[in-house]
Amino acid sequence: MAKKSKKITPHQQQKILDAQLKKAFRERLRKMCEIIGDKSYFNVLPPLFIDILYTLRGYSLRVLPWKDSVVPKAFLKDLEAILRHWSNNTQLEVIEGSGKTVSGEDFIHVLQSFAKMFEFEVVPFEGMELFDPLVKNYKRIYHTYFNSLVRLAEAVIMLEMDLSAAQHTYHIHINVDEESLRGKFSIELEKVELDTVYVTFNGNSRLCTRVGLIRDTQLIYPDIPVSKFDPQSKFGKLNVPVYIQPHALKRIAERTGIPTPGLINFHIFQALMVPSISIKEDGGMLIEFYIENLKVGYLLADLTDGMIIIRTFLFLTNNGTPEGKKLEELTGLQKDDKKYWGIDNLQALTHSDILENDEICSIFRQAGCEPLLQLCEKMQKEEYLWKGIYAEENTNISHVSSAILDYLQKETPFHQTE
Repeated sequence: MAKKSKKITPHQQQKILDAQLKKAFRERLRKMCEIIGDKSYFNVLPPLFIDILYTLRGYSLRVLPWKDSVVPKAFLKDLEAILRHWSNNTQLEVIEGSGKTVSGEDFIHVLQSFAKMFEFEVVPFEGMELFDPLVKNYKRIYHTYFNSLVRLAEAVIMLEMDLSAAQHTYHIHINVDEESLRGKFSIELEKVELDTVYVTFNGNSRLCTRVGLIRDTQLIYPDIPVSKFDPQSKFGKLNVPVYIQPHALKRIAERTGIPTPGLINFHIFQALMVPSISIKEDGGMLIEFYIENLKVGYLLADLTDGMIIIRTFLFLTNNGTPEGKKLEELTGLQKDDKKYWGIDNLQALTHSDILENDEICSIFRQAGCEPLLQLCEKMQKEEYLWKGIYAEENTNISHVSSAILDYLQKETPFHQTE
C-alpha cells in the first residue's frame, strides 16, 4: 500500500518561498557584481554582508495618495503599473562611461541598499575598495532614476483621461527615507485644485478655471504681463492671471482632436508662457495656439475685472482669425461652407485629400494656413505628440478637394450644395 505524502504546513511553505526568494536575490546580486567588476567580485562579499543586504532589500515602487488627498484608486493603480513597467525596462549606467547598465528594478531592490552599506561601512571586509566606483557613482544613478521617474509620472498625469475639465492637477511627492539603508520609497500624489471664479458673459454666469500646470513638482501659473497686450501701459510689468471657461476647452478638443484634458491644458500653458498676442478691433485678444510648434488657431480672450478670460478657441480657418478672413477673401467661403467641406477642424483636414491638391494647397498658403498643411502631413505620417492614443482611429481618406474646386468655380451658394 502506497504511503500517503505528508501535507506541507503553511510554515513549511513560507520557508520554501523564503529560500527561493533568497536564491533569486543572490543571483541578482551576483550579476550586479559582475556588471560592477567581474565574476570574482561576488566571492569577495562575506556571507554576513549578503544576509544583511537581503534583509534590507528594496521594495517595489508604490503610488499612493498624499496625506488626505482624494485620488481615484483606479488612477493610482494605473500609474503604478506604468511606472513599474518603465522601471523594469529602463537601464541605468552603473559606472559613468563604462556602458554597463542595470535595470531600474535592480536599482530599487539591490543597488540602493548595496551602495549605502558600503558608504556607511555596515560590515567592513577585505576588498571593499573594489566597490568604490559604485559608491562614487551612486548619487548620479539615484538622481537620474528619480528625475526620469518624476517626468514620466508628470507625462502620465498629463495624458490622464479623467481630469474634470482641467480644474485640478497633481503635485508629485517622492517619499524616500534618506537615513534608512533600505531601498524603500513611494510616489505620492497631492490633488491640487486650481483657482476658479465666476464671470458674467451676456448676462450668464460662467465658471472659469485659472490656467496652471505642474512642472518639476511645482504648480506654475503662466500669468501674462500687461506689456504683452498693451505695450504703452505704465503697468507693463504687472502680471495678469489667465482663466479659461469650459466652452473653450470643449472647442479645442473638437477642433484640434487633442485627446485629453491634461494634454489640452499643456498646450494652453505652452501658448501662455511666451504669448504672441494681437488685439482685435473690438478690443478682444487673439493668443496664438500651437501644436508641434505649428500654429493651428487662436485662444480668443478678453480683459475682465483684472483677469484675462479665455472665452473660446478659433481654428486657423475660422472667419474670426486673420488667416480665416484672408481665406474668405480668396475663396468666398463662409463659416457654413468651411464646416460643410471639413476645413474647420484638424481631424477632418488630416483625413482629407487636400494635401494632394496643389491648387487648394496654394490657396491655403496664400491665406497663411500653411502650418495646417504641415501638421496634417505630420499627422498622416503619425509623427505627432499623441501618436497611438487612439488605437482604432479612422484612417479613411475623404476625397473632397475636387468637389471644393468645383464648388469654388461654380460660386454656388452653400445651401444649394446639399
